[in-house]
Amino acid sequence: MTSRTSVTITGTTYRCGLSRTMQFCVLYSPFCECGRLAHLTFSFCGDWTADRIRVDRGVIEMMCRLMHRQLGARDMTRSRISPLVLFAIALSAHGQVPTVYPGREWAAKQPAEIGLSAEKLKAFSDYVGGFGCVVRHGYMIYAWGDPSQRMDVASAAKPAYAHLLFKAVEDKRIADLDELVCIWEPRLKGINESLGYKDARITWRHMANQVSCYGLIEKPGTAYAYNDWQMALLWDTLFTKVYGATYSNVDSQVLHPLLTDLIGCQDDPTFMAFGEQDRPGRLSISPRDFARFGLLYLRGGMWDGKQLLGPEHAQMAMTSPVPNTIPRAGNEPAEMIPGQRTMGSKIIPDNQTDHMGSYSWLWWINGMDREGKRHWANAPVDTYGCFGHGGKRAMIVLPGMDLIVSWNNTRIDGREMENAALGLLLEAVANTRSLMEGDPGRITVDPEHPQWPRHILSDGDTGHAFFMCGPGDPEGFLYRGTLNPDGTRAGDQMQLIQKLKGTGANCLYLMAVRSHGGDGDSTHNPFIDHDPAKAVNPNVLDQWEGWFTEMDHNRIVIYFFIYDDSARLWNTGD
Repeated sequence: MTSRTSVTITGTTYRCGLSRTMQFCVLYSPFCECGRLAHLTFSFCGDWTADRIRVDRGVIEMMCRLMHRQLGARDMTRSRISPLVLFAIALSAHGQVPTVYPGREWAAKQPAEIGLSAEKLKAFSDYVGGFGCVVRHGYMIYAWGDPSQRMDVASAAKPAYAHLLFKAVEDKRIADLDELVCIWEPRLKGINESLGYKDARITWRHMANQVSCYGLIEKPGTAYAYNDWQMALLWDTLFTKVYGATYSNVDSQVLHPLLTDLIGCQDDPTFMAFGEQDRPGRLSISPRDFARFGLLYLRGGMWDGKQLLGPEHAQMAMTSPVPNTIPRAGNEPAEMIPGQRTMGSKIIPDNQTDHMGSYSWLWWINGMDREGKRHWANAPVDTYGCFGHGGKRAMIVLPGMDLIVSWNNTRIDGREMENAALGLLLEAVANTRSLMEGDPGRITVDPEHPQWPRHILSDGDTGHAFFMCGPGDPEGFLYRGTLNPDGTRAGDQMQLIQKLKGTGANCLYLMAVRSHGGDGDSTHNPFIDHDPAKAVNPNVLDQWEGWFTEMDHNRIVIYFFIYDDSARLWNTGD
């Protein structure tokens, strides 16, 4: 039986077919962010017990150390490839790692059990103030104040609006995200005659990225304005017209059955934070319930075995920032529909901030602005979150750490304090350096186009386009040449690397296990005596290490497969 997997690398997903014997496809290079193991997420569906397995270096090294005596292997922290090999072996031989979701209550663990420092978490919460909680690997591991207290989250509510917009598309209530909003709000077709009735061309995509230019003279899609009048128009049109709800029943008809009940919220979230007469649509939710919403997106729209939101929407939500080529709108007002209300600000026109290359479907992400500055310099590049009142109220997800933090009523005021708080949080997490961007020579993602890689050449460099290109053969690169008694090879691998580096090619396709049904012979695996029941041969790994180091020196990205097609080392009965 075949399952599907997706490998999420700092916001970009690559899919390939997998057999139950766990075939992995990994891009590996110290110059490639993809090779930073903490950035890899392996997501499983089909009939797997676990729908998600998160891989980070700490987990791999811990597992390898536990396997050290059982498999007779050396200290796996020394070799880059051996943790990957043995991790694949461990999963194949011993089954899946269960994914944890909260039930009626959050399961709790102590910070030290999950790789965090309680002392440094205390320093973090003392700086932040207010009340909140920290979740890691699906466990509640730290709280301060009362995380069950429900309170308005201001603009941090916006990703919940985007979520229910995506659901409206998936449930076929609206045709697609490029559908014209005037289909539902016809009054948009009758305003701004002198501007060519521009608002008739507003789409859901425009509104959910704050580029509709509603209430300003610019045309839809041409400029960005963080605008509370537009947000009220989005909320009213989506919830009262598309969903057909009223202010009095929107919680029971939409919010609860389509979102908060499905993820088990404990504290009765409501879209009527201040009642039906005062800014309806403002979300009141507790930090611990808001963390559930973050966990839903951290898990790609999956909740306890059920896909609550399509993975394409869950991924798109925080990987599609407004490009820096889109300017901030100006300050010339335009006509709005009669009786237009606001979600908060009463300024006309309302244009509160720029997108800074970091605004994606009503989420804030850790992109780069037009000057090449990272939104939160202290945080990993895959960080995303939602923020209200300048960060006083927030829920933030750090995918590479499998970590969520949610807070409210804090002293945080502005992006500098958000960044400082995230820095303190990171100090509480062991081994965070590998999650951070910045080493010259590394390949990372383009924040404006997350599907494209870019090359960081020096400190302060914002990156140059990187196109990976190399030969598809020889698949048997690791096994070329005569087999030596110690398991190594007397082949031409070094000569091929030298030949490759002079051509401009920058990647090489490798395969670790080609025996047992793969395209190689019975010796094409790294085990002692080529027997999977025995340990991985350290002599083979040392030889591979030498070749990989030479590739590293020449900036050759290693396109590494653990198993060849059809290779089956263990009979799993499927």
